[in-house]
Amino acid sequence: MKTITTNRKKDTMQKTIIKYQKRFDKLIMDIEKDKILRKMPGNHVAGIAVQMVKNLNVYLKANK
Repeated sequence: MKTITTNRKKDTMQKTIIKYQKRFDKLIMDIEKDKILRKMPGNHVAGIAVQMVKNLNVYLKANK
């Protein structure tokens, strides 16, 4: 019986991960298509990713 419960939890977690992965993919596509960002030089996806990593690190340190 515990195996079934564990599998359900894993399935639920996997669905949640997939949901947020789809949202992230849409964000990346929106960044690449943004008219204002296209006019500026540089890799905007990389720049935003770097900023996200910084924000995540601050968040993780604050919530230890």
